[in-house]
Amino acid sequence: MGRKRIWTDEQLDLIRKYAGSLKDKELASKLQTLYPDRKISIQSVRKQRQKLGVLKAAGRGVCEVVGPDIPPTPKPVVPEDDNG
Repeated sequence: MGRKRIWTDEQLDLIRKYAGSLKDKELASKLQTLYPDRKISIQSVRKQRQKLGVLKAAGRGVCEVVGPDIPPTPKPVVPEDDNG
């Protein structure tokens, strides 16, 4: 059985920074590239993100961060067609 590893402040900051623009899978891959001596799984990234209070909107491929002190990202406005 593997031992638990403590996340560094730098790693936690990266999770906070990129949670709104990357999927957990992409973030795990990025962290694995930056820290090749440590096995970082999608589940471990997701759990740490949740412990940090960084919540994501539901849905596949959605990177939008939501939470009590984070306003939701406005949806793009599509102009209506004037042709009728």
